[in-house]
Amino acid sequence: MKTLSSRFHVACLTILIAVWSHAPALAITRGQGVDCVREAYHLQTAQAGKEGDVAPVDQNHGDAEGVASVDQHGDDELVGLAESDAQKQVRHIQYVLGNLLLVHVIACDKVDNGVAFHTVERDGLPADYTNADYIIYKKAWVDQKLNSDDLSINFLLGHEFGHIFNAHDTSAAHMPRKMKELQADYSGGCAVARLKGQWAPLESLVKNLRGDGSDNYENAETSLKWVRAGFRNCDGDPNPDYIGIRVVYFPKETDNGVVTQVLSSLDINYQPGISENEMATNGITCTTDYDFAKVRKLAIALTRAGANIYWINKAQTRLNAVKRITIESDDISETWTPLTTRQLACLNTCDAWNSENSCSSP
Repeated sequence: MKTLSSRFHVACLTILIAVWSHAPALAITRGQGVDCVREAYHLQTAQAGKEGDVAPVDQNHGDAEGVASVDQHGDDELVGLAESDAQKQVRHIQYVLGNLLLVHVIACDKVDNGVAFHTVERDGLPADYTNADYIIYKKAWVDQKLNSDDLSINFLLGHEFGHIFNAHDTSAAHMPRKMKELQADYSGGCAVARLKGQWAPLESLVKNLRGDGSDNYENAETSLKWVRAGFRNCDGDPNPDYIGIRVVYFPKETDNGVVTQVLSSLDINYQPGISENEMATNGITCTTDYDFAKVRKLAIALTRAGANIYWINKAQTRLNAVKRITIESDDISETWTPLTTRQLACLNTCDAWNSENSCSSP
């Protein structure tokens, strides 16, 4: 990818820091936010989005709200920071993290610096611009900030994509805020590693950003554990076979590092979770909306590395899981034995599999 200008990096970092900062939140009314979207995309005014319709937008309250999961036409009409450059940077970050979502950034003089804004149906915007997330920034304010570097950009963009990758604003909205930030920090560390950044300046950056912690963020020591894990597990280019698939793993001491080593060797970026038990990983849950060969490949790699995979199950419908592979543990029958590579090799569909109903004998 062609290197972007330092001016763009400065602007992008400043925008993200505005959303990510520990400073007191600045708010805009919903009407002002809607007007900013209309101006940026040259949309006609509608009845919704009136000035009196007050809905504060909190810069601290939702990092995940700064990144949009929409693919909209009209990006070339954005004003302020050139969207073409912004999209190149965002696409590059999303690629190294294995994420297929887009981010939308717009300039608007109705804000004092930068805020995150989420549009809803009552705003009266066209469908393409509704239920979408934006970062709205003041261009004159961005131009004054000249203290960024590439590593900071990569970490902060990686952190923001981590919120979307982990569905923090949708299916995982119930998760405690500090846990969301740790998962996002993991993705930030991963992005820096994938983009060939160095650990020392990243460690210094995180210490300065996190400090003693706050109501929303863990302290630097705790955050660095997650940043370091992401940095160490993402030292190569992402595996193209798994881009767009959400891989979830619950790290635990009883796995003896086997699962993380396999994921790292396959260059698979994963969402770390908190396990409710210390039972060693013993199975994989899949969904049916991608090629099952990806699950089979991962299961065989885990088995060859020494993990005991007793079962593969299709995700329950009630979970509404989409393009997800979950590496986890669950209670198993006393009569089951670990699936062998031969038994795994003949599986072709995401279904309920174990040693007693595999398509091949051990």
